[in-house]
Amino acid sequence: MSTNSIPELNTYIDKLIKISDGLLGLPALPLVFIGCLAWGYLLAAVPKYKNAWIPAGVFAFGIVANLLVTPMRNVVDVGRAIIIGMIAGGASWWFHKKIMSRWIADDAFKNGDTTRTEKPEEPPKP
Repeated sequence: MSTNSIPELNTYIDKLIKISDGLLGLPALPLVFIGCLAWGYLLAAVPKYKNAWIPAGVFAFGIVANLLVTPMRNVVDVGRAIIIGMIAGGASWWFHKKIMSRWIADDAFKNGDTTRTEKPEEPPKP
């Protein structure tokens, strides 16, 4: 490794620290949303975990993650954290289904229980 690459590494590390500091200022909802997306893709990569169970796993992760990052002062805060966690889980599942699935290959997380079939073209009518 040359000594010229050290300043580039330091610049890269400084950029990562700035990004991390920016995340500290975010409200909990975007962080839980991103965590739910990541959790869903991790679940999809586990061969024993069926694709049909991923939405439930993402919703549960959203609830638990939001309960962990939200300060609890009373029962109302707990209820609000559960509801917002469910919203974050649902939003991340919807985001994957409608937007991210266009960019991710069908077999990227293939674990054997999902197949995609195309509707056959109808013959032209005379």
